[in-house]
Amino acid sequence: MAGRNIKTIIRTFIITLAVIAILGYAYYRTQDYLAGPQIIVSSPLNNQTVTNPLLTIQGQTKNVTNITLNDRKIFINKKNVFAEQIFLQPGYNVIKIEVMDKFKKRVTKKIKIVYKE
Repeated sequence: MAGRNIKTIIRTFIITLAVIAILGYAYYRTQDYLAGPQIIVSSPLNNQTVTNPLLTIQGQTKNVTNITLNDRKIFINKKNVFAEQIFLQPGYNVIKIEVMDKFKKRVTKKIKIVYKE
């Protein structure tokens, strides 16, 4: 009877451990998708003042299927990096980058730039 009880405890422990491992792995694999799309703009910095009207916007995305810059579709490479050039108007400029994931979740980032001639 004691041997049967130990076998039951060991079997229950192994099953519990397997279920925890499966749930942990499922959470790990879906964590990025649950977080939604992400934008990291590396250049230019927000509230930066520039003297050249041609500005290169650079950054990286994560979990993105669509990206726009000032409502114009742009493209990312295989490493999820983007680089686009835009012309600035004299004075205060607001640059809007919007990304969307495959679940239609959107994230918008606005960068404010001052162009001094």
